[in-house]
Amino acid sequence: MPDRQSLQRKSLEIARIAARHLFLPINAIIFGVVILLIVFGDAQEGLFLGAVVLVNIALGFGQDVRAWFTLEKLQILTAVRIHRINDDGTETEVMLPEIRKGDRLRIKLGDQVPCDSTLLLSNGVEINEGLITGESDTIQKKTGDELLAGSVITAGGGVIKVETPFAESRVAKMAEGLKRYTTNPSPIQLSIQKIIEYTVYTLLATIALVVIRGALVHEPQLRIVENIGALASVLVPQGLVVTVTLLFTFGGAHFYNRHVLLQEVNATEKFGHIKNLCVDKTGTLTENELTVERMLIPAHEDLSRARTFAAAYVQGSQDSSQLVSAMEKYLAGEQAPEIADTLPFSSWRQYGGVCIPGSKSECILAGAPEAFIGKLEPSERVWLQAVIDEQTRDGKHVTCIVRATESTPQVPRTLGSEKLSIVAVFVQSNKLREGIQDAIAFFQNRGVTIRVLTGDHPETAHVVAQRCGIRNADKVITGVEMNTWDVEHYLNHAKNYTVFARIKPEQKERIIEALKQDGFTAMVGDGANDALSLKKADLGIAMAEGAAAARQVSAVILTKNSFVELPGGVQLADSMIENIEIYASIFMNQTFLSFFLFLILTLLNHDFPLAPLNISYINYFAIGMPGALVAYWAIRPHERTIAVSKRPFLERVLPLPFALALLQTAAAIGVFYFSLTHGLTSSSLLVLFFIALGYFYFLLAPSFHTGRLNWVQSLQLAGLGIFECIVLLVTLQIPLVQTFFMIAPPTAAGAYFTIVLALITAAAMFLLALMLLRYRTTNESR
Repeated sequence: MPDRQSLQRKSLEIARIAARHLFLPINAIIFGVVILLIVFGDAQEGLFLGAVVLVNIALGFGQDVRAWFTLEKLQILTAVRIHRINDDGTETEVMLPEIRKGDRLRIKLGDQVPCDSTLLLSNGVEINEGLITGESDTIQKKTGDELLAGSVITAGGGVIKVETPFAESRVAKMAEGLKRYTTNPSPIQLSIQKIIEYTVYTLLATIALVVIRGALVHEPQLRIVENIGALASVLVPQGLVVTVTLLFTFGGAHFYNRHVLLQEVNATEKFGHIKNLCVDKTGTLTENELTVERMLIPAHEDLSRARTFAAAYVQGSQDSSQLVSAMEKYLAGEQAPEIADTLPFSSWRQYGGVCIPGSKSECILAGAPEAFIGKLEPSERVWLQAVIDEQTRDGKHVTCIVRATESTPQVPRTLGSEKLSIVAVFVQSNKLREGIQDAIAFFQNRGVTIRVLTGDHPETAHVVAQRCGIRNADKVITGVEMNTWDVEHYLNHAKNYTVFARIKPEQKERIIEALKQDGFTAMVGDGANDALSLKKADLGIAMAEGAAAARQVSAVILTKNSFVELPGGVQLADSMIENIEIYASIFMNQTFLSFFLFLILTLLNHDFPLAPLNISYINYFAIGMPGALVAYWAIRPHERTIAVSKRPFLERVLPLPFALALLQTAAAIGVFYFSLTHGLTSSSLLVLFFIALGYFYFLLAPSFHTGRLNWVQSLQLAGLGIFECIVLLVTLQIPLVQTFFMIAPPTAAGAYFTIVLALITAAAMFLLALMLLRYRTTNESR
């Protein structure tokens, strides 16, 4: 049952959505017009106009709430859960908002501490507070220490006692900011807000012009009010904001069908901007499951003792990683000795270890060979290097087991003067993910640079990158080589490499920060050591089964834990952006056309012939019906590998509707004067003309904005034209529709003239659009 805080949060979100639909400049103006219409005696038109606006607000609000609930349900599917310890010792899996002060929680590697807490039990707990402080160092914690909310468990595990409610924690605030439905407008939404801002200023200036003109020519007050209502109806494209938001949100459900979950509504737009895509090796390029092919031991080592020592580490380290799980399967049935001390593996340290008690205690360490090779005897060093060279050439993963030559009761937290001896080397492999070459090719064909950031051996990473088809895979650098780099080195040189091997988490973070200066950078990761990098990236993409900390800071989650699902999501994002452009173009064309006609007729001392309800009727045909088809196209993308244009949204959208509206306005003035000279009702002819021009514009817009129109879309456009003609003919014969929208069927002569002129205008629109397309292509090729 929902708790009070959950209900408050949902109520607040619904209130925000309602405010977004209700408290708009256009609504204030139109409701003012409604009141004035009623005051000045035209109650019928005022009530009809008010009813239309209220219905539109209600429909938009209902769709928006539905979209928000859909997004909420999807996010719950991958929500972070944690184990709460009950009074009887049993454990219950709970979601983070269910955490209360005083709860005891079990934490493990990869978790993010949800609340300010006290550590009750520590099994080698180490944390990183980088998400809070910006510092990348790991900190060892002992029983009784305070853990800050937002810290990431980088090694070990334990039990904590919650000191502050989850709702008051940094994690709750961060998650709320990331997932809030109304947060962080995307570049497209910001562009549309800029359009609205300028059109409101234009509207106010034009209203002043209308009022001054009306006063000078002694126009009836009712007519002035009607002109203002019509102007407000055509000029402010507020419906565009709602439509774009809904397309982004409903698109989220279709992203989920492609196994891509958006935690941030506006992540859709970010897919199309990726220039650098950073990926891990294991779990991204290769399958996440490792297999031990063999265990190699040096000549001086006894096989039985080597297996015992390896089993001691595997069973005593309490490490649940895929690497240790593979070793455990290989050593199945091997009895491990008692363990006195444990040091969990850490990516920052690059090794872990256990101590076996006895008269001469043995310290066993496991990790990357590079962490140990400098402390081995020369002969062992030569043997180990030969093994590394041979195995990594074939893309194998090498894990080294060593022991300290001197007795020690504790595992060393850092390797200083310790002397080590090689025990065994585990040679592990994992297959490339099925379809990974196609996924890599998809991004590279779009101009995206793929970079591999891994803790694995440089030669292993190089071989795997080559097999995946990653370009420039021979440009390899290691974390050791980057140890002397400062900020300037990262900025100047990181972009020159493709494979970054044996790097530490703090180096990943710096690489991401540097690459962001080179272009929009996305990061794919799944481990606790990736959390800082995912947070730093322009777009963080996590695996559903990855560390909780990684999921919490990412805008996108791959629900099937597979990088190969990402191209499908990007194709859908491209389709969404393209079709938003088409819809915005249609919307702005009608806005420009109506405004230009209003302005010219006003300057020529004519009343604007279209009433607000006439405009509503036109919009159902010129914007509403095409918009439904555009939404259908948006969620059913066609195959393509070329990214959408990275030019600013307004540069992509505005030229075509603006230029064609000038041509259309000239033709519309012809229709207006034809109606005057022949004693016809100008509003009836202009309604027909606007609807016809709206359809013809829709025929041009998809090809202009996307560069192609397949035969299925062509048939759908033809079908839409037939449907609009039928609806138009039927509705014009219904008296209730005529009365409500204040329209009348045009005469045969008037209809004939209007249709012929519309066809001529359509031909001119086609030629002008072709000229604009050639001009744009020429400029982009320079």
